[in-house]
Amino acid sequence: ASSDVSLIPTGPHVFINFWGKELRNVFICFLVTALKDENINVIDGPEKRIGESNIALVIFYPQSPLSYMWLDELVEIMERMNQGKLTVIPIFYKIDPPSVKRLLGEFGYNFKERRYLHRHQPERPQKWEEAIVSICQNPGLTVPIM
Repeated sequence: ASSDVSLIPTGPHVFINFWGKELRNVFICFLVTALKDENINVIDGPEKRIGESNIALVIFYPQSPLSYMWLDELVEIMERMNQGKLTVIPIFYKIDPPSVKRLLGEFGYNFKERRYLHRHQPERPQKWEEAIVSICQNPGLTVPIM
């Protein structure tokens, strides 16, 4: 039984905020494997819980704003970050940071579409936009298009 304990990762708990099947298949699966190889606990899948994490990796991708779950998780991540409970690292995948920060290009179009759909409930998209801008202020990584 003592050998089983050594198999449990002891590193930080990392929450990965992302959306999209293509993203999961071509990037997230490799990221998760690399993190687990370094004994980092990855909180991913249906049991994803931001509250159990020390670190959040926010993956910005052109289609990300199409997901309400992704947008709502961003707000929760921002709130925990502002409380000092979460270190947040933005990762820009197939998108440049200025396009995200300024809501330009495909990312901006997709976000504005979601915002329009909630025009009768403007506080929700306002929080999404605040979270995007806030999280983009953190030092992050840009994954070049291959």
